[in-house]
Amino acid sequence: IFPHHENEIAQSECTSNEKFANYWIHNGLININKEKMSKSIGNIVNIQDALKIWNKNIIKIFFLTHHYRTPVDLSSEKLKEIKKTLIKIKKKISDTKNIRERKMDDFRKLWINAMRDDFNSAKAFGYYFKYINERALTKSNIDLIEEFEITMGIFGWRNEINDDTSSEESFEQKFDQERIQKIILERNMARQIKNWKKADDLRLQAEELGIELIDTKNGTSWKRK
Repeated sequence: IFPHHENEIAQSECTSNEKFANYWIHNGLININKEKMSKSIGNIVNIQDALKIWNKNIIKIFFLTHHYRTPVDLSSEKLKEIKKTLIKIKKKISDTKNIRERKMDDFRKLWINAMRDDFNSAKAFGYYFKYINERALTKSNIDLIEEFEITMGIFGWRNEINDDTSSEESFEQKFDQERIQKIILERNMARQIKNWKKADDLRLQAEELGIELIDTKNGTSWKRK
């Protein structure tokens, strides 16, 4: 633990008056659509914003399906794939409710050994997805799905994924809007000081995003091409 991390823990515990975490693991860098998160690009996302768009379990499982040391590329498409898988799990959990004959000791050993292997959650989830994607609802699948709920309790799992997508906004849409507003603001400032070259460059930058800027007497608006 470096002083920076000690400070993070101290700040969090002073703010919440709660213990920050039992275990501290430093994850790899997070990219958005293969771009590094950066204030200059305008693609910064915090956890509060993400939770307004996606269920917490979807975000949680997305990160757990990557080894924590590796860089992670976050995108709406990848989160949608995680959601589809979790909806499938939810359905099978519902289908297998109240059906249980024995514990899956072998599977649990695989899970525990994977997690002991440098917290290899990606490997552990691989065992789940291998069976969840099978169509047949076999006895082993039933045990596996029930074991899923037990072992996922480690990560605070709750079976509450909603398959309604009507309220979802993609990260790309959110970041595009923020980036466009930043371009418009910078372009308006360039026009005020008659820096026409910079204004033209910013218009071209907007066009690369598929955006047409429209100048009117009331200001600048935009639309998608």
